[in-house]
Amino acid sequence: MISENVYESYLHHLVVGHRKQTSEIIHTLIEEKIPVPIIYEGLIQKSMYRIGELWEQNKVSIATEHLATAITEMLLNQVYSRVEHGKECGKEYFGWFCRKGIASGWC
Repeated sequence: MISENVYESYLHHLVVGHRKQTSEIIHTLIEEKIPVPIIYEGLIQKSMYRIGELWEQNKVSIATEHLATAITEMLLNQVYSRVEHGKECGKEYFGWFCRKGIASGWC
């Protein structure tokens, strides 16, 4: 489970474009052995849905939404490379990425 504090911190850094801080949060969770599906669904997906809502409400610009998307894609590539090489997560997560359509170009 992703704590509300971690989620709020990640969302804040994502909205303001702090790539390094968002990456550090993700890698800390991986080091803490949080399963990739939990990180994806409880943090990354939830944050992107929230940013979409903020954009729809005109609370963030399209540029902010695009930057958040670019940062998220970068982070997913980093997580995927760990899954692909089996450094942290194990083979079962590669199949999960494929089923979710996240790694569709790689499956």
